[in-house]
Amino acid sequence: MNVTMKLPKVLSLLFAFSLLVLGSCSEDDESTPVPGQQTCRPVKVTSEGLVSNITYTNDKITNFSTEGYGNATVSYHSAGNLAGKVASMAFSGGEQGKGTLEYEYDDQGLLIGTFLTILDLGGAGQVAEFTYTNGRISKITRTMVFPSEDEGEGPFMISMGYTTYTYDSQGNVLKATDYDADSETPDHTIEYTYDTKSNPSAGIEAFMVGLPGMNPASGNNILTAIYKEGNTVDKDNSYSNAYVFNSSGYATKITSTTQNGEVTVTNIDYSCN
Repeated sequence: MNVTMKLPKVLSLLFAFSLLVLGSCSEDDESTPVPGQQTCRPVKVTSEGLVSNITYTNDKITNFSTEGYGNATVSYHSAGNLAGKVASMAFSGGEQGKGTLEYEYDDQGLLIGTFLTILDLGGAGQVAEFTYTNGRISKITRTMVFPSEDEGEGPFMISMGYTTYTYDSQGNVLKATDYDADSETPDHTIEYTYDTKSNPSAGIEAFMVGLPGMNPASGNNILTAIYKEGNTVDKDNSYSNAYVFNSSGYATKITSTTQNGEVTVTNIDYSCN
């Protein structure tokens, strides 16, 4: 089972925003942002006619919007050891409905889970729980939670399976292995290769951790992703990426090509100072 396809359409709200986390293959040797040059922040992402606009307050993303999917507002903790860490993202105004993604931390401020609430499903949601190994997320377990219809009873929960991760020496996800609930055999695996250049979207990737199909953030850009079910390569979901960079070293264009030859082009506009 591909968990991503089983979740409600509200996850489509995240599509345009998640375009920023696509990996890349450099078409320019000067791809890493250069110290002393302009600092740029992405403010608009366009792909296949879908536009996402991004706004900031005090250098933090506070809102993004997509045509057809409405607005997402990001809130942050303001006090204690969680000050500055993201608290929640609320979605509204789109044809896909309303929802909230909340972030849970332990007493040391380590992110240990997320909870996606879907209003259109009567308060049902998805819980994602994180397991760490050597300071990195090694496993994400996902559970659908449905409120009880009977007073005094606990919620009804359905396991959605889990994903395990291995990393290279630079902290990039080398392999994601996805399992169905109660299965010891992987549903599928995705193996990645990377360049050595800085991934300017790593901070944004961290927003999406816990959602199906979204890996923990990697510091470098993806060159290739090979999706396998058993030993069979899924050519529709296996791809390579190519990047174009501006003079300040920020990616302005991503060309993603699947092994079946389907090409998707993403353009990114920046505000620089």
